[in-house]
Amino acid sequence: MKDTWKLLGIEPTDDLVSIKRAYAARLKFHHPEEDPEGFQQLREAYEIALKAAKSGQLSGYSAAASTLQDAERHLDREKEIEAGGERTFGYQQTGRSPDQRLDGIYRFLQQAAEIYDHFPSRMDMNRWRALLEDEVYSGIGTRQILRIETLRLFMDRVWLPGPVWRQLNEVFEWTFMEIDLKHLFSKEFLDYLGMQLAGCWDLGYDNIHFAEMPPDDLERFLSARYSAQNALVLGNLERAGECLHIASELLPDDPDLNRLIGEYCLRLEHYEGALLAWKRLEASGERDLNYRLELAHSWLRSGRFEDAYSVYNEILVHTPEQLQALSGAARCLVNMGRMQEAIHLYAILHERCPWDLHARIQLITLTNKFEANLKSKMEDQDPKVKSMALRQLAELYRDQELREDAVQLLLQLEELDPLTPGEHQLLAAYFYEQERYEKAAHRYETAISIEEHWLYHKELGKTYVMLDRFEEAVFHFKQAQLHEEIGLDYYYLYGFALFKLGKYSESIQNYNKAIELDRDPNFFYNRAFAHYYLGDFERCCQDIQEYLDGDDDDLRMYAYLIQGNSQFLLKQWDAAASAYAQSLEHRNDAFDQSMLWKFYAASLIAGRRFREALDPLRQVQQLKTNNEWAMLHVVRIYAELQQWDALSEELIQYMETFKQDERNPYIWFYSGILAYYVDNAKGAAKCFRIAYDSGLRGDTCSYYSLVLQRLGEHQDAMVLAREALDDRPDHPDYKERLKLIEEQIQNRKNIFKRIGMQLVADKKAEPKHLDYPDILGDPQLQAEFPGVVIKK
Repeated sequence: MKDTWKLLGIEPTDDLVSIKRAYAARLKFHHPEEDPEGFQQLREAYEIALKAAKSGQLSGYSAAASTLQDAERHLDREKEIEAGGERTFGYQQTGRSPDQRLDGIYRFLQQAAEIYDHFPSRMDMNRWRALLEDEVYSGIGTRQILRIETLRLFMDRVWLPGPVWRQLNEVFEWTFMEIDLKHLFSKEFLDYLGMQLAGCWDLGYDNIHFAEMPPDDLERFLSARYSAQNALVLGNLERAGECLHIASELLPDDPDLNRLIGEYCLRLEHYEGALLAWKRLEASGERDLNYRLELAHSWLRSGRFEDAYSVYNEILVHTPEQLQALSGAARCLVNMGRMQEAIHLYAILHERCPWDLHARIQLITLTNKFEANLKSKMEDQDPKVKSMALRQLAELYRDQELREDAVQLLLQLEELDPLTPGEHQLLAAYFYEQERYEKAAHRYETAISIEEHWLYHKELGKTYVMLDRFEEAVFHFKQAQLHEEIGLDYYYLYGFALFKLGKYSESIQNYNKAIELDRDPNFFYNRAFAHYYLGDFERCCQDIQEYLDGDDDDLRMYAYLIQGNSQFLLKQWDAAASAYAQSLEHRNDAFDQSMLWKFYAASLIAGRRFREALDPLRQVQQLKTNNEWAMLHVVRIYAELQQWDALSEELIQYMETFKQDERNPYIWFYSGILAYYVDNAKGAAKCFRIAYDSGLRGDTCSYYSLVLQRLGEHQDAMVLAREALDDRPDHPDYKERLKLIEEQIQNRKNIFKRIGMQLVADKKAEPKHLDYPDILGDPQLQAEFPGVVIKK
């Protein structure tokens, strides 16, 4: 006895509730699958404790027996009361003062019984929900007891709607008590409970005639109906027939009962009886999918193929993917002699359900038989018979995706009989796939001349895109645009055609619709170019980023290139340089590599990243020998970096490479800069003079003025300094240099000159932010960046 209470983890008590609660708590530590030995010991201890508590052996251990034992005694009395004919919900008040918990349990069970016994209330989910959510019964101890006692109550009140059973289970969690329940309830009752909780065996309880039946007849009907269902599940047709007979005498028009009768008759191959059941079901207003499938199946099995096909076809109109209806309709067509249509349905069925051996065998058998029959007719001398056979065989080959064979038959048929628009479309689609677009266009045009159809216009528009006939493509796309099934490829290619015609805004509208249907990276790529040509560089960059975030790598070089161009035009030099570098990583042989290196170098120079720009400029020189643009900018970079020796070498190479009339005026400016900073004033003056005469101003005027001042040509120096400032009034260096020259001229007039004092040597100007030629002046670059000039 001591081990018993130790295993349960409580002191000896005759309180049955405490014993059950302790047992439930200890079960967590002795799961039957994980600890079978421990579970067995715990179970034996639990049964010994219950037996001892009920026998009164523990009266000395407890000051007073819990009044909840009354509940146990009342439960024991329930069967005796029911056997005596007294109807009760299982509990009666004893006249004593029960504790609060027992009183709550009593009230809950009483209300549950009252709801059940009033059939309209039994159907009311809100009544059950209100009862289960009542906080009066929410205590843990109360719920633990009610888990079992509610089931005991419903052992004799089993005909609850399935949703009610499942709502009760959400609260009491019977599905987690399988082992305990096996010791407390019969297997038959637990099997029934399992079916209700599964949710797939529900029988209806909303028949309006239920409320009109006497309670005893209603209980008999529900019992017989469930028993029939259970017998059908178990395959006991004899028992099912008996129960169906009892139920149909009580309520013959119940929809679920007629479903069961129909199923029963089908199993007995009594198709007329099944049809009668389906008719009664239809009369009750039930026409769901299962009903129509069973009705069609009964028509089919009884040999009424037209009726069966009509029902199957009705199902397929609303649910074309319904496999059972496809199979049934195909069988009907075979029996009706409509072989071509049957083959078509079996082909669809086989495609959707490749493991369906019946569909596969039927498809092969019927196709071979139909093909052999048509080939024999092709030898007929009657042109009508021959053309019909050719046409049907072409359709058969089309359905089998034997496109080449179908086309050859249609070309043969065309010599005997004019083709239909659909047949011209088939030929056009074949030629389109073969990239024979002229022939495809001719066939689509012919189809349209026979029958105006949106699909022909759409496909002809696509064909004209492939032929680069964009005006005609746009015309036919417009003819098709109002149809709701126009499709993704329509918007994409329509947008492409509009883009090619320079109608960028309209192009973007179609790309937007394509993107709404499918966020294909290529759609963003194409829309980016439309934004680019509209000058919307921000959106262009956004679309390119969408493309780059996708998985498509084919066009990455061009994507980074257009992104770099957009950022260049937005003067985001570092971002542009990064994009061009990425473009170079993805470069291909089909693109002019020197162009990419030029773009990369241009963005680095514009961002004054001179040292980094030298490598891409050298790459351009390797790809394009004696490239004047690259050589000039190498000269400029060494001038900016004040690397005079390197600058001298580059100037010599430039001068040796290009004749006088081929040289860029800025080469004389840079030559003057070199001479100025190596103290060759006369050489500097000569170079600046040539640059000035070539039309350069700005830095050319300013530095030229400094040289002339050094050479003593003060008035000319001041004229040039003022001209430089007139060219750029806000340039701080120009103002400072003009002021310096004016001061020196003034100083030469003062007394220091008369007494022979020498002025301090001029301080050279810092070579920062030198003028340089329009970095986009290269004709190739101008094609990408028209009219853009970058000046500092």
